[in-house]
Amino acid sequence: MQKRAPTLGNMLVIILFVLSCFGLLLFLWESFGGPVPLKPKGYRFTVGFPKALALAEQSDVRISGVNIGHVVALHPGKEGRTVATVEVASKYSPIRADMHAILRQKSLLGETYVQLIPQSREGPNLPDNGRLPNAQVEPSVTLDGILSAFDAKTRRDFQLWQQELATGINGRGEQINAGFAALEPFAEHGNKLVRILASQEGALRAVIHNTGVVFDALAGRDRQLEGLIRNGERTFHAAAEGSQAWADAFRALPAFESRSRVALKELDRFAVDAVPFLEQFQPTERALSPLLTAAVPFAPRFNGFLTSLGPLTKAAKKGLPQVKPMLEDTTLLLENLRPVLHNLDPFLQFTSLYVPEIQAFFANLTASTQAKFQNSNLAVGGLGRGPSQHYLRTMNVLGPESLSVYPARIGSDRSNPYFKPGAFSALASDGLQVFSSGACSNPVPSVSGPENANVSQSLIEQIILFKVANAPETPNAVPVPPCTQQGPFTFNGQTSQFPHAVYSGK
Repeated sequence: MQKRAPTLGNMLVIILFVLSCFGLLLFLWESFGGPVPLKPKGYRFTVGFPKALALAEQSDVRISGVNIGHVVALHPGKEGRTVATVEVASKYSPIRADMHAILRQKSLLGETYVQLIPQSREGPNLPDNGRLPNAQVEPSVTLDGILSAFDAKTRRDFQLWQQELATGINGRGEQINAGFAALEPFAEHGNKLVRILASQEGALRAVIHNTGVVFDALAGRDRQLEGLIRNGERTFHAAAEGSQAWADAFRALPAFESRSRVALKELDRFAVDAVPFLEQFQPTERALSPLLTAAVPFAPRFNGFLTSLGPLTKAAKKGLPQVKPMLEDTTLLLENLRPVLHNLDPFLQFTSLYVPEIQAFFANLTASTQAKFQNSNLAVGGLGRGPSQHYLRTMNVLGPESLSVYPARIGSDRSNPYFKPGAFSALASDGLQVFSSGACSNPVPSVSGPENANVSQSLIEQIILFKVANAPETPNAVPVPPCTQQGPFTFNGQTSQFPHAVYSGK
């Protein structure tokens, strides 16, 4: 036991400790709404509520969901009302004199708060310590009040409904929790939707305004609306008669919902995989847009064509089933044609290199019979002019190679059975290349005489007569193009003197 008198430092520590405890208790007291003496009071007003059983001191006071103050006192008033003294924060004071008040509950336990409802922005202010008129106090609506508005039969049906609902959700807490968990993405998407609606506020306002116009029009046609309601009642009665079918449908809904969730997840995965392909298809889609636009005038005719196919469609119902056995019989034929088609593929690959040459072949074939003249040999009526007829334009080249058959290639021969693609483009400049230049050094037979085993005397006389091959002025001087050796040929990755069109077996 200490018998020494406390020093000045000890006294200061004790005083500071006591003051800190007092300040902490005062803070807690004020935080929980306790009155503090000598504290300045804020803006206050009173309001009388007819039923305020669950209203307590320090209850919240809100405007549009924002706390602006709290209830500081309650005392009984006239006409069985409870007068509540409300203190409003300084940044929200004063309030308008035409403000309405109502008691609302913010939890299932019945916790009550005061809801203030603004009426205008330019009305007079309610003075400090003023009171809202009783006419501006809205009656509170409770669940008991709602149920008491129904008759006994309706209340009984509501009770049975709640009992059946309790039976339906009994033991399904896990599924219900999973359903609430699925609400989070719904809330996120709903938030995006609300943002979009906020960005289109003008259009949304127009929709709401037009909805009011629709309701005004319905009010002007009350008889038609009454008929609609009666017909709706008949519809619901008919649906009630099929209640068993509805019950079966609702029993099947949980399984359907579970399978739908799996399907939607698969659709989400498919959407992720399909996005790159859709992005690649966008240029094609833009290119197809003019084509589809140009096809619009053709649509009615195509529709008429499809309509005219009606009799053919009816006949096809009988004929198409007979086509199936025929198609099955062609399977063996197609299997046997597989080697032929496989060997045809290299040939088509080879001919694809000569597209310009093939086009020129068909163009020259058409041009060869394009010319026409008046055939005087078929003149009719002594006019000396016959009908106009087409004739074949052709030219026969006479040279040593066409005059006889030789045991070996002669020196003027420039044959090439495997011209490279585009070889004829050099015909006027460098001449055609030869497949093999080995025969270019061989001698050229005499076409001016004397006769030999390959060229007869009568043929030599005809050559001299028609001045063929510069005879007889320049004997045996046969003009020939240059002898240029063609390079190796590369086809399907193989390089050789001529292309090898061989099936690769792939």
